[in-house]
Amino acid sequence: MDEKIKELLEKNLEVSEKSLLILKKLHRDLIWRKVYSILKIFFVIALLVIGFLQLQPYLNSLTNLLSPIK
Repeated sequence: MDEKIKELLEKNLEVSEKSLLILKKLHRDLIWRKVYSILKIFFVIALLVIGFLQLQPYLNSLTNLLSPIK
């Protein structure tokens, strides 16, 4: 009986170690997904700001052109 319990405990330890490795990989993957999603949001915001700054002279001339219509 002791031998059987020892064997079961060893198998349980082995499975627990494999599960821990899988959980560590999942945790690392979740951290990287958060980092990439934040970077993606900053990239989109930066593109919008740069686009607005590039279009601002054209928008100003358009508003100056359309201001007499009011």
